Amino acid sequence: MTFSKTHIAIVATLLLAATLISFKADKKVVSWNYKVECINGNEVKLTATGTITKGWHVYSVEQLEGLFAPAPSSVILVDTLNLEKKGATTSPSKIHEDWDPALEMKSKYYENEIVMEQSFNILNKTDSVRFMIEFQACDNKQCIFPFPERIALPMPEKCN
Repeated sequence: MTFSKTHIAIVATLLLAATLISFKADKKVVSWNYKVECINGNEVKLTATGTITKGWHVYSVEQLEGLFAPAPSSVILVDTLNLEKKGATTSPSKIHEDWDPALEMKSKYYENEIVMEQSFNILNKTDSVRFMIEFQACDNKQCIFPFPERIALPMPEKCN
């Protein structure tokens, strides 16, 4: 059986549409809220709080070692001219360490809510903190790795 260019184009279009629809739906798995606070004149702390859709989990900022281990959740700094990361992304959220049926391995993850904290040193005066949140989420059948959005929050007045 041979396929014409039209058949191949139709299948490719359908696959692309299914991918775009799944990425659009992915954004609803975690709803994020952000807060930036001034620690002192030279340091700010970002707190990102994500509400996780029931039945889903988001992988921890710390992960177990392994060839197919999930990607850890993290804060990625976009403005590296004016700010620098101070230490690693941390989380006070309760970590579950258990067998993950989606990945068929033991992993560390959060359910219901994830709180990530990241401090930044201020190198130069700036009016915003620009960053991205990177995370991987799974339910019992599938995993998603949403494309990180660029986020800009105003710099607290005390730190300007």
